[in-house]
Amino acid sequence: MWRAFTYEDPSGTKITFDPQLRPELMRRAATAEGKIESLIVKLATERELTPDEIRTLGLFRQAYQRLREAIRNGDRFDWTRNSREYLLYNQLSSRVAHMIDRENTRRQTSSTKAGEQLHQIAAMAPEAWDEVVTSLPAATAP
Repeated sequence: MWRAFTYEDPSGTKITFDPQLRPELMRRAATAEGKIESLIVKLATERELTPDEIRTLGLFRQAYQRLREAIRNGDRFDWTRNSREYLLYNQLSSRVAHMIDRENTRRQTSSTKAGEQLHQIAAMAPEAWDEVVTSLPAATAP
């Protein structure tokens, strides 16, 4: 919805929306981000994660932050099916879904390890997202 809110067609015409839509979208984005944070805490505290899984969760978290920040700042959010960002988000979504769905046979043995994992996930910087996006091949139209 935020993409539609900020869309301008090639002629420069902008679609107008109810002014209350932006705060509502901000609320929704913050709620979604909070749910992702909760999921990440659950995974970090219940499982022994691999370095790749920690990176995946950190980048997935960044995707939700990007959306919320775009709404907060009034920035465009042009993740379309042919964009690198959209491709990365879909890759991360499927990896996280796989983590959730897999059998949880490796329980955490200490709260210290859980805290370390959560710290590593939260420490994933926005620049890491940019690096991964840049490294992806340009998407092509089908």
